[in-house]
Amino acid sequence: MKNYGNILSLLLACWLLSVFGCRLHNLEKKLSPEYQEFLSKVRYIVTKEERKIFLEQPDSEKKEFIREFWERRDPDPYTEENEFKEEYFRRIEDANRMFHGHRPGWLQDRGRIYILFGQPSERHTYSSAPQPREVWYYGNFPVIFIDHMGVGDYKLEPINLAHLSELNKAQSRSQVLAKPEEYFFDFELKTHINENNEYIVTIGLDFRKIWFTGVEDRLETTILLTVEVLDEENKIILSKTKEYPISLQKEDIGKNYKITIEYPLKLEKGTYTLNLELENRAGKEKRKKTLKIKKDSLPFLT
Repeated sequence: MKNYGNILSLLLACWLLSVFGCRLHNLEKKLSPEYQEFLSKVRYIVTKEERKIFLEQPDSEKKEFIREFWERRDPDPYTEENEFKEEYFRRIEDANRMFHGHRPGWLQDRGRIYILFGQPSERHTYSSAPQPREVWYYGNFPVIFIDHMGVGDYKLEPINLAHLSELNKAQSRSQVLAKPEEYFFDFELKTHINENNEYIVTIGLDFRKIWFTGVEDRLETTILLTVEVLDEENKIILSKTKEYPISLQKEDIGKNYKITIEYPLKLEKGTYTLNLELENRAGKEKRKKTLKIKKDSLPFLT
């Protein structure tokens, strides 16, 4: 009976994934040509959370989403150019020029690897082999492509499961490194002692920089706050997690950009290390900060 229950749970999970996947697929089919092209072009760098948010947003908010999508990836927001965006589209053009076949070069496996990783340090072609192939090297790491049908559409060919795993890890790292150094999801910290002699930690969030889920006429998410306090000997004296649901009327955006969370701490006199982590449930974003605090004195950030 236990195995039967596990099988039912697995089937239910698969069914739910299928339902959600079909819903997003149907939303994508209803997109205008302009927004379909955007989602197609960023397929290699858009996260599944970003894709879901984009599809669920009303059309009136999609242009702002696209602007913020590229803004988050701008390595130097103080210049007019967005170097990441320009390089990304330049690599698409390069892939179309370099790789030929029945599909555009940027949609082939060689194009995907080139767009994500850039020019390989070495590229060896074996066009006279029974099955034409190419071997690219990024440092000492080989990436192999084989044209099985002889039509110019080279498929990525992992050497084994370990090699495939390394490729997947490398792709994840390349996407992370492509993002800007600045933190999009961030928060401010202030502290004071109230009339009850409690140490109050005030967390300020700019909701223009928070992903929300659209629910009818509202924007909703939940902020998960994890607080950890260590004493002077680095022993944990407090570790708690608390949820803060946030719900906004869409017309409220623009009136006030700040969300404030206050967390009280009852501390004896002394010096402490305060570790704070915020997680935005809608966007799966996390941000950590450390605060050194001394009772009855001003704190300083590290």
